[in-house]
Amino acid sequence: ISKREEGYKALTQPVQTRRFLQLTEADKRKIASVKKDFSSIADLQLLMVDNFDIGYAISSSIISQHRNPSPELNKKMVENYIIGSLGVYYSMLNYIQKEKPDRIYVFNGRLAHPKAVLRACQRMNVECAIHERGGTKERFSVFMNTSIHDLDNTRREIHKMWENTDSVEREAIADEFYTSRMGGKSTNWYSFTNEQKDELPEGFDHSKENIAIFNSSEDEFASIGSDWKNTIYENQLTGILKMIEDSEKLEGIHLYLRMHPNLRNVNNSDSERLRSLTGKNFTLILPEAPISSYNLMMRASKVLTFGSSIGVEATYFGKPSILAGMCFYRGLDVAYEPANHEAVMALLPQKLAPKEKTGALIYGLYFSRFGQLFRFYKPIDFGSGTFNGVVVAPKLNRYQRLIKRMLESKKLSEVAERYRWNFKKRVLKKYV
Repeated sequence: ISKREEGYKALTQPVQTRRFLQLTEADKRKIASVKKDFSSIADLQLLMVDNFDIGYAISSSIISQHRNPSPELNKKMVENYIIGSLGVYYSMLNYIQKEKPDRIYVFNGRLAHPKAVLRACQRMNVECAIHERGGTKERFSVFMNTSIHDLDNTRREIHKMWENTDSVEREAIADEFYTSRMGGKSTNWYSFTNEQKDELPEGFDHSKENIAIFNSSEDEFASIGSDWKNTIYENQLTGILKMIEDSEKLEGIHLYLRMHPNLRNVNNSDSERLRSLTGKNFTLILPEAPISSYNLMMRASKVLTFGSSIGVEATYFGKPSILAGMCFYRGLDVAYEPANHEAVMALLPQKLAPKEKTGALIYGLYFSRFGQLFRFYKPIDFGSGTFNGVVVAPKLNRYQRLIKRMLESKKLSEVAERYRWNFKKRVLKKYV
């Protein structure tokens, strides 16, 4: 709140703010009548109200909040999310009917409250602009009446940018995208590899068919929508367990699982199970291990991912890539795309040729250039910058600065996460 208020001061005109919550008694009765008790995330995802897939939206918020794709559902928390999300949905319907706006802007469009705005706009046929970060920290994106998570739309945009960009320029841009990432310089997100060392796991045997498995943060994509559902495995953990078990019947192959560095501070049942994995033809590389992901990729016989970007990077650098999940590069002929677990296992021992890298170039161009360049905002790094020359940062007293340092401390990550959650509950209770 403090950061937002400081941001207002950087604008050339004063900002008018309005409380848009406006529910009728009929709206309140509708919200009260909606089912609020669910046994699991899968059960919650089935909840629909009008055209609003509220179950998926709330599941996405809860999963992101807990960094856990299969969290235990707290009945009161789910109830509060339903009340809050439907409060936004019906208020926005009433607001649109009364004010008749031409366009409404909202962030992201995936989580419980922003998605309520998107669905209300779609129901009332009002243009909804979803804003998000762009391909680099210097860019922002706007998707009209949908979000970046709309697979069909984003794939169309990927192809459109390739077709509309000069043939020499587009390849140079894509080349820079991949070489900078391998060099530890990520232009569109935090780099998770710049602290890694150019090492291989102990006992790495070059004479074997070494398969490098790179998993992703499951919580990022676990509840976006049915289009993102993995058609091969229930989840990444299930897939990895099956591969480890069935690989024991194969001679001359070895599986290396490189847990994503983003999971180093994630504590849930899935991550705990991953950390305990063992197998005859299997080696686990923990997220905090300094082993180089790119060195492993280049030395492996082939790479297997569930949608991680390293799957498309492998193709660019001439390594065979197997895709066992849903992602933006699926369908770009970037990777081998098995239809089931049996097909996955059939590919593992084979001597595979790498895919032709045109699809990787198409992907690299888009994800380094989508969006528009900022005009008034100048990024300092990925998380901070100036607007009209003003550093937009919250004004904190001594106590708040101490809390901020605690929340950012890696050593106190568990305590910080509990504090964040308890603080959110207190704020939510106040407003509910």
